[in-house]
Amino acid sequence: MKHIKLTISILLSASIMMSCVTTKQLQSIKEQASDSFQKQDYAKAYELYNDLITKLKSKKTVIPNEFYERISESAKNTGNFADGAKWYSEAINTNLTVSNIKGYIDCLKGSDNFKKVDETINKYSSFLTKNGEENYLNKELFNSALRKKDTEKTIALYSKIKNPTKVETIAYFYILINNNKTQYALKLCDKLNKKNNIPLELQNWEGEYYYNEANKKYKTLMSDYNKNKTYTNYLYLKRDLKPVSANFRKARAIFEKLHSSIPNDKKYIKYLFNIYTRLDLKDRANSMKKLLEK
Repeated sequence: MKHIKLTISILLSASIMMSCVTTKQLQSIKEQASDSFQKQDYAKAYELYNDLITKLKSKKTVIPNEFYERISESAKNTGNFADGAKWYSEAINTNLTVSNIKGYIDCLKGSDNFKKVDETINKYSSFLTKNGEENYLNKELFNSALRKKDTEKTIALYSKIKNPTKVETIAYFYILINNNKTQYALKLCDKLNKKNNIPLELQNWEGEYYYNEANKKYKTLMSDYNKNKTYTNYLYLKRDLKPVSANFRKARAIFEKLHSSIPNDKKYIKYLFNIYTRLDLKDRANSMKKLLEK
């Protein structure tokens, strides 16, 4: 009997000792993981938090939200988007926050899981709006509409975005011109010109648009007039050339700005030569001609 009691006592002592060692190990892993995370060594942090969470789960211990959030962020920052999405999903289940939702969406995008991205945006749209993330939500809905090629929704959502990025603006612009919404595109260019932050692609398009419109109309008017050169038709010609000249001047302003920024680009020099010629600015046309002949 004494032998049995002694055995039980030894086993209990051993169990307590093992438990103490395990607790120390967990504390050590936690400290190492936290240190790695703070130093932005995300690969090591991910490995340590993964080990820590696995051990805590085996002990059926409640896992702090911080561990889920840090392992999620570590996975995302190392490009491990699949695992990042998995851990962010657990983080959201334990602690619904804006940062966890955004991190989850980022990882889903990194994994090209755009169907799940759309589901997540719709699921948490109210939460994001209530927490001051309406602009973020509109940006995500805009990008979703772009992926789905929903033209009308894309146009409607772009107008709701505050401070759109260059990428968003260019994407919106191509949606407009690819769907023959030229006047919308011109309004966009005009708005960006006023803010002095119009992308190069849009400047080129706008300049070429005004030049081509003016040049096409100029050729038509001159062809008609040359067929019947009467004084009355000359007066009509002068009247009808006024809006043509206005478009040439718009194109001129754009290409002069572009030429100033990129002086060696002969495309802009050629446009300016033609525009100066049409506007009867001979000296300026000659200066462009000399640049073309170099």
